[in-house]
Amino acid sequence: MLVQPFINLAPNLKRYDRRYLTERIVIHRIALGARASDIIVAFSGGISLAAKATGYKMPYHYVVESDGSVIQTLPLDVIGPHAWKWNDRSIGVACVGDFRIHEPPKAQWYAAARLCRSLEMLYRADIWGHDELPEGSTDPQKVCPGAKWNLPFFLGAVRHMAITGADIVDFEQASVF
Repeated sequence: MLVQPFINLAPNLKRYDRRYLTERIVIHRIALGARASDIIVAFSGGISLAAKATGYKMPYHYVVESDGSVIQTLPLDVIGPHAWKWNDRSIGVACVGDFRIHEPPKAQWYAAARLCRSLEMLYRADIWGHDELPEGSTDPQKVCPGAKWNLPFFLGAVRHMAITGADIVDFEQASVF
């Protein structure tokens, strides 16, 4: 389910034509709450460390909740502060949970794969994990999205959809999930 509330969380950020600049779709983990609304509150001041880190700006364009709901939290023509030197050339997709500790629920994993495939087709952009990006973070110890996300398997699933045109559920039936 793709939910796109009308939220202008970053009215003073630079807007631009993303069609020509987007090179990456960046997958993140975010464990500051259970829902997209919790994440919005955290970055707007509810959790001061998070808010200060992004200048009180929502960093991600999309938040994928554990039940598979996809919430757009920034317009795509706004730069979100999610991947340091890649902010102006990437779209941030945050999945709720701590994937250093827990595996994502299937519904969330499927929704993230479908979203990334759609964005990949639209922008012809590559999908990266946050800590894979050179200079994607000022923290060299960053672990994002985390080992339990299994990024190579995720990328394989998205690639399967690209090649076959099949849905992500078909990939599960052809693989060991």
